[in-house]
Amino acid sequence: LLKISQDDDPFLGNSNGTVFLTLFGDYANINMRRFHQEILPQLLDIYGPYLRYTFRNYPDLTDRRSVGAAEASECAGEQGKFWEYHDILLQHSSKLSPSALADYAQETRLDIPQFTTCFLNRKYADEVLQDHRDGDSYGVYTTPTLFINNQRISGFKSLATYQTTLESELY
Repeated sequence: LLKISQDDDPFLGNSNGTVFLTLFGDYANINMRRFHQEILPQLLDIYGPYLRYTFRNYPDLTDRRSVGAAEASECAGEQGKFWEYHDILLQHSSKLSPSALADYAQETRLDIPQFTTCFLNRKYADEVLQDHRDGDSYGVYTTPTLFINNQRISGFKSLATYQTTLESELY
C-alpha cells in the first residue's frame, strides 16, 4: 500500500485532521492556480475540520523559472511567510523571473537580504529536488496531483471528483 508523506512541508487546516491532502504542484502550471482558486477553498470550507492540506513542490526540472519559484517559496517559508508568498506566485504564474521573485519577496514584506542570500545560494535546491523525487516515487507525472490520504488524483478535475474521493475517506 502506498503511504504518502507530507514531509515537513507547510500545511493548512487542522493539524489533527483525519484526512491528509497532499498536493504536488508547479507554480508555473496554470492548473495549479485554478486548483487553488476554484477547488481548494471549497474543500477547506466544506471539510475543513477533517483536513490537513500540505503543498509539496513538483516543478518542471527543465524550466529554471519553475525551479526558481519552488526554491523561492521555501526561502519565504524560512521566514514564516510560505503561504503568503505561495499565493502571490500562483497569482503571477506566468511571471516567475528572478527579478519578479524578488519583487514578490518585497510585496510579502520578507527580510530582503535574508531572502536574496537564501535564493542566490539555492539553499533549498535539495529540498525541492527531494519533493520531486518523492512525487516520482508516488507516481506523480503531472501537476496538480492531489493525494487524498493515499488515493491519487492526477491533473485538474471537477470539485465533484475531489468530493467523491474525500467522502470515501471520511465515511
